[in-house]
Amino acid sequence: MHNQLAGGAMIDPSANAPTHGGVSGTVFQGQNVTDHKQIMDMLTAALAFCRGMFSASRDCVEVLDGDGQIHLVCEPSERMLDCRTEDFAGKAWSTLWPEEERPLLDQAVRSAIETGHGHCTARRDLPDGTPTWWDSVITAIPLPDGRPVRLLAVSRDITRLIETQERLRESEERYRLTVELSLQLILTGDAHGAVIDISTRWTEFTGLPREAALGNGWMDAVHPDDRPHVERECAAAFASGDPLDIEYRARRYDGVFQWVRGRARPKRDEDGAIVRWYGSVENIDEARRAGDALRQAGERFRLAAQATNDAIWDWDLRTRQVHWSGTLHALFGHDEEQAATSGWWIGQIHPEDRPAIQRSIDAVIDGPIAHWSAEYRFRRPDGSYAEILDRGNVIRDEAGFAVRMVGAMQDLTNRKAAERKIRQIQNELIHVSRHSAMGAMASMLAHELNQPLTAVASYVKGGQRLILSRGADALAEIEVALEEAAVQALRAGAILRSLRAMVSTGNVVRRAENVARLVGEARSLALAGSGDIGVICNISLDPNAPFAACDRIQIQQVLLNLVRNAIEAFGDRPIKEVAISSHKRGCRFVEIRVEDNGPGVAPEIAKGLFSPFVTSKEGGMGVGLSICRTIIEAHDGRLWLERSKLGGAAFCFTLETASPPEQSGEDRQ
Repeated sequence: MHNQLAGGAMIDPSANAPTHGGVSGTVFQGQNVTDHKQIMDMLTAALAFCRGMFSASRDCVEVLDGDGQIHLVCEPSERMLDCRTEDFAGKAWSTLWPEEERPLLDQAVRSAIETGHGHCTARRDLPDGTPTWWDSVITAIPLPDGRPVRLLAVSRDITRLIETQERLRESEERYRLTVELSLQLILTGDAHGAVIDISTRWTEFTGLPREAALGNGWMDAVHPDDRPHVERECAAAFASGDPLDIEYRARRYDGVFQWVRGRARPKRDEDGAIVRWYGSVENIDEARRAGDALRQAGERFRLAAQATNDAIWDWDLRTRQVHWSGTLHALFGHDEEQAATSGWWIGQIHPEDRPAIQRSIDAVIDGPIAHWSAEYRFRRPDGSYAEILDRGNVIRDEAGFAVRMVGAMQDLTNRKAAERKIRQIQNELIHVSRHSAMGAMASMLAHELNQPLTAVASYVKGGQRLILSRGADALAEIEVALEEAAVQALRAGAILRSLRAMVSTGNVVRRAENVARLVGEARSLALAGSGDIGVICNISLDPNAPFAACDRIQIQQVLLNLVRNAIEAFGDRPIKEVAISSHKRGCRFVEIRVEDNGPGVAPEIAKGLFSPFVTSKEGGMGVGLSICRTIIEAHDGRLWLERSKLGGAAFCFTLETASPPEQSGEDRQ
């Protein structure tokens, strides 16, 4: 009796192979089937059909016999794994995989034989060495009695999925660590802004559990005075979808309220609908307090700048930018926006003063000195020049490099004009006083010398008459007359000597004086009354000779005379430099030098320069250096002239050194 058998391949849509969509088995319906050969023929035909269909697939497909041995390697496996049926037929399916993965694969085969389904995920390298991950599903093709006649193994390359999952895991781990390590409080809200997750910083800051912040619970930590404003701003942002940025006070775990800044941004789906809110809360209490303190300091600075009537400047030496206090326009008429660079500033200095000022600034920036000051002429917008005193201090970084200078410009124009007027009046008074003194001296000399000179003349005339009238008979009387004339002449000389002693002030009272004080005060007096702009006066003193035995007033008069002589000798020179220095000479003396870069002293004048009425200045009387020499010699010192290394004249004098004086109350004051 012949039997009827109908069969066909079926795509299994069941949950056993949800990701493959491949052929998972063949379903047979038969009536009175007894001929096994016919069944195998039908199965072979079905497998041939499946093999043709799988050749176009990207999955690796192998057909196994009922014991899990390889029966057929389909074309995708041959192509991707470089393996052929004749090489692996009759071998265990796991031999296609690395040895360390075979136990897992053998277990999947046993599961398919026993239950009809097996599954595993394993790793293997492609022929070119590329590591790949595969998801394998093994499905049994059973006989009517339930025994598997074939097993179908379908493996799909899931390397990209594994890599994506790994990247996602790493990204989630990075996000978790970032949230935990962040100093900010990180939160997540639903589409309506209600908090659904918050970082552990919430508990660290407030002392409350994380659950207390969910929903709108975080509002309980907001300061009562700030809460209405916070609620209003949040409601507006959640309704409009606009980003939120708000500052308020939040209660800390110890009950203290601190300023925080809360920010939030929405996340939208493809249609633009909000699906999440992500936000952060940052503690800005210290920054807020520092900002308040800075604003208060700025206000105090502005008021102080207005009170001093100075143009205060802050110069960034790295960017060359200059910031002004706001008084530049009021004092000098310049727009501060145009005055924002050091190049503009230097450009306003009078061309004759500019080189010396630039040199002095560079010297302070490049040298160890922190303080700088100079007087120069500063151009106004109308082209006129203001006479100013400019002072600044250098600020250095930890490495000692100059990074900023901060200082102030003071307008001395009116003061200088007043000083010039005073000097003019003083000079006129000195001129009148000099003439009066000379007149008084002449009157005194005439009065004191009149009698002895008259007597001398009378005795000489009397002797002359005796010679003419009596000749040799009057020799005795003539001798008496001449002796009396001699006495009166000596009397006249004594009168002159006493007058000279009175004028030169005779005795000198010496005491230990600080050389730095002598030089510093004399320099200030000389520069304050010089009337010259752009004079640079440098001081360099020997620390081994700090004190000298002298009359302070007289020695300062000498220094004042020498410094003013140097300034008056400059003329129209663009660079005017004066240097005052001291050096110890031997064990007893200290040498003080006043040098300049002026024209020097002509040799024909230098020979008699210290004699009375010898001068190199137009309109000079020639008595200053003579008086200076008299004062120095009265101190047992010496005054002389040399050629200066600066190119001009160097006047040098010596004084005896002294031990430091005892500190009296007057000295301490």
